[in-house]
Amino acid sequence: MLTPWKKKLWGDYKACLEYIDQLDGLSDQEIEEIQLQRLQEVWKDCVVDVPYYRDLVKNKMAPSQILSWEDFQKIPELTRNILQERPHDFVRISSSPDLMRMTGGSTGTPVRFGVWKKEDQILRRLKLSLWSRAGYTPDSKIFLIWGHAHLLGKGVKRYVNHVIRKAKDRLIGYRRYDAYSLSPEICQKMARDLIRYRPDGIIGYASAIDYFLRSTENHHKEFSKLNIKFVQSAGELPPREDSFSLMENAFKCPVLQEYAGVDFGQVGFKVGMDQPFQIFSDFHIVEAHPRPGGDGIFDLGVTTLYKRYTPLIKYRNGDSISEPLFFSNRSLKSFGKLQGRQHETVELHGGGSVHSMAFLHCIHQESSVINIQLHLYDSGPKLMLATNSEYNRAVELRIRARLKQVSSELENMPFEISNDVEVTVAGKRKWLQDHRTSKGL
Repeated sequence: MLTPWKKKLWGDYKACLEYIDQLDGLSDQEIEEIQLQRLQEVWKDCVVDVPYYRDLVKNKMAPSQILSWEDFQKIPELTRNILQERPHDFVRISSSPDLMRMTGGSTGTPVRFGVWKKEDQILRRLKLSLWSRAGYTPDSKIFLIWGHAHLLGKGVKRYVNHVIRKAKDRLIGYRRYDAYSLSPEICQKMARDLIRYRPDGIIGYASAIDYFLRSTENHHKEFSKLNIKFVQSAGELPPREDSFSLMENAFKCPVLQEYAGVDFGQVGFKVGMDQPFQIFSDFHIVEAHPRPGGDGIFDLGVTTLYKRYTPLIKYRNGDSISEPLFFSNRSLKSFGKLQGRQHETVELHGGGSVHSMAFLHCIHQESSVINIQLHLYDSGPKLMLATNSEYNRAVELRIRARLKQVSSELENMPFEISNDVEVTVAGKRKWLQDHRTSKGL
């Protein structure tokens, strides 16, 4: 007998199969018509209910309605800094959010924003549509190499969070391992469990899966016989040029990639190494702006075409791509490679390894830390924190307590407190600065 939750999952799965058929059957012209119609609806809502967009129109910096693609181009771009520095301008006039979310800070600049729970239904179906293309069903078993910031804490709350997470995993067929802190010994244990569990799919941070596979070469032959349908590399670019080929060769299945973010949701997908990223073009307009210098790199701007508590119009999220293919309205249809947002696995002197996202997840909930940068040296990692006047010793101790949960070696790692993090010649604040003379594994 199916539980109510399982019935809902099957309902979402069937809906996503219908969505795949519908999306794949649309012509370019039909997609552009859908984009313009949904853009008009979203913009009409924005200028009435969201102070930031309402004020753009009031100050004659944007059109009051969208009648053409030319009108769309008149809207100013939205940046992460605007979202971070002017949060009250994105609080709707008519309602409050169901919850607040925060980005992991892959650019070093976490963003907090309001969310309606109903938004998750669209994003869940977009995510399922990627898995379904590789043979996933709600009965599939998934092996996760992942990390969750909400599981870092102390006392009863941390215990309860872990119990809830394990119960949910058991219901949906997930086997989960912590990607924050890895070692060759842990990877060998994971490998034996993976072989026993025989999952249909594997999902994990790219650098965590890469580290796992390079630490378990003795099991690759066994992995290849498990009939795994897909491995999804998520959250980042691969740490090495051969990372994806290593995954496909070890598991004998295609690598799935999604272009997504906590702030802007699921935007695109890629099935297999030889295919381009396809955009969910009926739910997004993605613009690609060539960088000066003609190096073939394009910076992205995302516009979401479904009703959100925090609408994103012409949102410059800091990501970049190459090899773009456009619709006639100059929105992005597909692209070859994602160029931005790479994280790394950081090796510790004690022999273990910590995923760089673990550092972010230990810090980004502190509102007094306005920017974060991880510096890697041969002597070990150092954190540079740009803080405001509310930062104090109590904040530092909370951060160090979370770091200790990830690895005891991190509790006393050096912090550098400043008004801002290091800036590149191009004016960008890269999350990870690697000063090491040797890159290790």
